[in-house]
Amino acid sequence: LFKLMDGKILTGTPKEVPLLIQVTASLRNLASNQYKQFLTEDHLNALTNVMATYAGHVELLTNVARILAKLTLHDKAAEALARSDVHLRQIVQTVRSNMDSLALCLRLLFVLGNLTERSDRVRTVFAFDCEGTALVPELLGKYWQKERQHAAEKSKAGSAAGASEFEEVLVKLVRLLANVAISPSAGPTLAAS
Repeated sequence: LFKLMDGKILTGTPKEVPLLIQVTASLRNLASNQYKQFLTEDHLNALTNVMATYAGHVELLTNVARILAKLTLHDKAAEALARSDVHLRQIVQTVRSNMDSLALCLRLLFVLGNLTERSDRVRTVFAFDCEGTALVPELLGKYWQKERQHAAEKSKAGSAAGASEFEEVLVKLVRLLANVAISPSAGPTLAAS
């Protein structure tokens, strides 16, 4: 399946997207139990390349995010992703470019939380090289407003209270914030923002 995502054969045309959606859906189903198959740099690069090449295709990006979310539950997979800053930079760029895509942000923030949980180097790269100290507060403000609007609408409608998807994104953001705050260099900068 990874051969179908080879950056040398992909042209970035919309005609490739339906096939890639199916390929990434299949890979997503394999990511939990067969995660060791994903650990080669070529396979991780293929996922990162798909995110970069098809930056406007949210369904495809969400499938890749689901794969990454499943992979980062495993220490070895998270370590493999953290070895190259290219993966982290692309994940952050995808979040930045798709801030209004709730499902995509939710999953990629989960991935970022898993990666920053394990490595101070990743925390520092995220905070400074990926401008995470600006991104996290921006996303917190955006999703806090959305959550408040959603809560007001539910209150007017008399709906039962329950966690909204906006609240879930906020939880992932606070976890990411807490992970980055652990860093002696990034924590004070993030706190000042």
